[in-house]
Amino acid sequence: MDVVLGYNICSDQKDVPYVALAIALNAPLLTGDKRLIESVKGSVNVLSLRQAQELV
Repeated sequence: MDVVLGYNICSDQKDVPYVALAIALNAPLLTGDKRLIESVKGSVNVLSLRQAQELV
C-alpha cells in the first residue's frame, strides 16, 4: 500500500522506495532534493539537510 502511494506522489521513480519507507515508518524523509520536496509536500514530512545538521 505504501509503495502505491509512493508511486502516486513521486515525480521520480528512483525516489519511490525512500518515500514508501518514510510513509510506512511514519518518519521524516531526509533530502536536499528540491523537486522531491515539492512532490511529496503535504504527504510526507521532510527534514532538510540543514535541519538535520541542527539536530546533531
